[in-house]
Amino acid sequence: PTKINSINLTHQQNKASNGLASYVSEFYIAFSQTGRNFECYKNCSKFQVNQKDLTSKGLYQSYRLDLGNLQAKNIRVYPTKWVGTPKLSVFFDYN
Repeated sequence: PTKINSINLTHQQNKASNGLASYVSEFYIAFSQTGRNFECYKNCSKFQVNQKDLTSKGLYQSYRLDLGNLQAKNIRVYPTKWVGTPKLSVFFDYN
């Protein structure tokens, strides 16, 4: 397992969206230390994201969640709600 410090959800905005943001507004995380058996992070707590929580840079908006040095081999992100039609990329900060 690797120490995961944080996760970044990055959304690419569509030029044709007329300035309306598309992003994942709620998600939960599962992780595995073996690569086979997954368990929910913080008892499957759903993390809420509002548009004001997003950091913008050009056509990209991102949301950063501190994971507090989670030890994991694999991580899965499960979006449960979204606004518009987000194009999502996930990035990790790890040691």
